[in-house]
Amino acid sequence: MQAWATLNAVHWQRGGAAADAWKNLGAKHGFTGKHETPPPAVHHARQVHGTRIVVAPEAATGGDTSRRVEADGLLTLTPGTRLAVKTADCLPLLLLVPGRAAAAVHAGWRGLTSGIIGEAVLALTELGIHAADIHAVVGPAISRDAFEVGIEVVESLHHGACGLSPVQAALCISKGKADRWHVDLPVAAVLSLANAHVDLTKVSVIQTCTFATPQWHSYRRDGKVHGSNWSWIEL
Repeated sequence: MQAWATLNAVHWQRGGAAADAWKNLGAKHGFTGKHETPPPAVHHARQVHGTRIVVAPEAATGGDTSRRVEADGLLTLTPGTRLAVKTADCLPLLLLVPGRAAAAVHAGWRGLTSGIIGEAVLALTELGIHAADIHAVVGPAISRDAFEVGIEVVESLHHGACGLSPVQAALCISKGKADRWHVDLPVAAVLSLANAHVDLTKVSVIQTCTFATPQWHSYRRDGKVHGSNWSWIEL
């Protein structure tokens, strides 16, 4: 199938704080903006824009910041366990296999081009999950129009560990002014999921730009005074 045609299989959702397509799954989850503290009773890690995925609650991901492990993805096979990641323009990605597994992933351009989405799917498959059984939601993040970058980000998409083909990478990139470019992180995430053999008919993208929507925190818009958007899921 052509790379652009694969995107038609995805459910592209306009706005919202939960996935419309997950209503029939009974999935407890949410995407919340303008919150300085995490949702109650969650496991969350000290995020470092890397690719490490850890298991909760076995991993010591609760407590104060100094005691939390460094990771950008959490997964669980334990019912009742709630996982969360925080973002402020980066992608929040929630993964679910109903009744069996859940994961929450923080994916900025560095993590995405380093292959964190493939690592998250691999971590689930190593625990006996089939990639084709995974449901995924990409939450609110900065849009292509607002995400202006330098050539190093473009080169990372083409040559990074995310595994995008040249045609797939081209779908995520458009030319900006002068030496600047625009990158579509949600589309790159969807194509990374496809390359990890996730069924794209089970993938949703909430099309909300954090930069353009005051409801959400944005590092690009607000600078160092930005807060956190929390995304969470409970198995």
